[in-house]
Amino acid sequence: MGEDVIYMVTRWHLLRLPVRVQGRPRHWTLVQEVVVDWRSMTVEGFVLESSPFRTLFLPSQTGVRVTPTGVEILTRALVEKRTRRWRRERIHNDWICRRRQVYDGKGGVVGLLKDLVIDEETLVVRRIIVSRGLLADLLHGSLIVPVEQIDQDAAGQIKMRQPGAGYQGTP
Repeated sequence: MGEDVIYMVTRWHLLRLPVRVQGRPRHWTLVQEVVVDWRSMTVEGFVLESSPFRTLFLPSQTGVRVTPTGVEILTRALVEKRTRRWRRERIHNDWICRRRQVYDGKGGVVGLLKDLVIDEETLVVRRIIVSRGLLADLLHGSLIVPVEQIDQDAAGQIKMRQPGAGYQGTP
């Protein structure tokens, strides 16, 4: 009975979510990309959809709340302007990190990092979803591995300490 419920969402589901300013009925813009700090496994913030010559970045901070229907912010003043160069480098680095191989404890390749499961309230990555290949995913499901069961070495390789559970439909 006094059990706390943790709501989680995958990175993929955060993309294209509307961003609303609190108290306003209409959305202002959309989430274009989720920026993750791979060392601490937390969401740094969100790149927002904007004109081609501007980059808007919404850092994860007080005043930013993720809900199942969108991202809610207290004011537009929380949004920072970043350079196109920052965006290109940051998004490229995230793209590389999201396509890393995941290894078992013996050094064998288990699969590729497919997605992240993120706590909606704290924006901390709780689980990773590992794809073992199209056919294996269809037959057995993707692996869902809690972050507590993985290690990252200095080179950024992800190693599982013990096998994850097959995907059962709810992250």
